[in-house]
Amino acid sequence: MVEIPLNEQIISQFCGRPVCVITQDGTRYIGQLSRCSQGKLVLNEQSHAAGTATGGHTDKVEERVPKKGKKSTKHKSKASTAPAATTNSEYGPYGGYPPPYPYTPYPFFGPRVELDLALITLLFLLFI
Repeated sequence: MVEIPLNEQIISQFCGRPVCVITQDGTRYIGQLSRCSQGKLVLNEQSHAAGTATGGHTDKVEERVPKKGKKSTKHKSKASTAPAATTNSEYGPYGGYPPPYPYTPYPFFGPRVELDLALITLLFLLFI
């Protein structure tokens, strides 16, 4: 761990790097340093433009419109005779285990965090 001086110009050089922030009340935040400007330090900010430029996920949803045309004359085949999964527990088909992903999906380090530089006691660079 390398301590970073609490100066906006110096902190801005480490944007995109994983950091640990400790506030005056002892709260710790670990995340990716997104930006530092106007007395604020922002962690885990996901810009929409950056996601599309790198081929990341976009929130655009395309609607599928069924095509109008002649109806199919083929008959549907009978459904397979395999029995449907029965769920007797509160966790569904997973038995006594909780669902595989019970948390909401966030970026790697968690949700966006915005902190005042005046409230920060220590700022560490995690990986060199």
